[in-house]
Amino acid sequence: MLSATAALRVGGGRLTLAVAGSVAPHVAVALPESGVQPLAEDEGGHVAVGAIQSLTDDLAAADAVLVGPGLDEPEGSRDLVAGLAAAVGDETVVVLDAFALGVAADLVDELAPLRGRLVMTPNSGEAERLLGRDCSDDHTDAAEIAERFGAVVSLGGIIAAPDGRAWAKGTGAGGAGDQRQRGRALRRDHRAARPRRRRRAGHGLGDAGARRRGGTAWRCRSDRWATWRANCSARSHASWSSSAPEAASTALAGGDDAGTVPSRRSVQAASGSRPESPQKRGDPGASPGT
Repeated sequence: MLSATAALRVGGGRLTLAVAGSVAPHVAVALPESGVQPLAEDEGGHVAVGAIQSLTDDLAAADAVLVGPGLDEPEGSRDLVAGLAAAVGDETVVVLDAFALGVAADLVDELAPLRGRLVMTPNSGEAERLLGRDCSDDHTDAAEIAERFGAVVSLGGIIAAPDGRAWAKGTGAGGAGDQRQRGRALRRDHRAARPRRRRRAGHGLGDAGARRRGGTAWRCRSDRWATWRANCSARSHASWSSSAPEAASTALAGGDDAGTVPSRRSVQAASGSRPESPQKRGDPGASPGT
């Protein structure tokens, strides 16, 4: 759920969740903007062996697939991960996380067709499982996993590519932060996979919406707010004294002193007395809403 929500919030476009059949109705209610595909369960309520058969069409059409969060049973998970390469499209990017990484160590050959389009996001314990040894250096361990699986690997503060390149990154807390990172990775992989299709289907709308909410539109609103404040201030100063109509009207009309609003002190000096508050007079021109 966390990964799915993160993928939607960063503009992932169309999203389908494949979950155990018993919880599918609840997930559909919680995330009505996504599609939900129920998976067959075993007697214990875990995703059953062979469940991937119901995902054939969805996996073949997907630009990016995330597997792992929510899985908790070895046999069903191993069957699901082992069948990914044959089920996804030729250009589909696959992200493995959580329990899928725990079973991936035994599926190097089955995952080989995904080399070059595989992303793995292990923690230290999962890295030890993938390598079959103790891990102590993120850079060395991430590079080895990347080479073994032909994957881009995010481990601790390191991102390693299968060609030997590596980058240091900041890292947040585990758990929920990790799952949101997987969702963001899923969306980025989706964007990179088929940009033309995304534009036709409107998949870029979320990204544009985010820019409008956080960028240009907010700056425009700030500019309009500043202009409104200046105009209201000028109107208020103009109403404080009938002795300074020219200065106020010049500021409002954009004359030689356009943009310069007379100070309250200068208006008082011109009138020779303390002006009465416009609000007390009930002057509608001084209201901020005008």
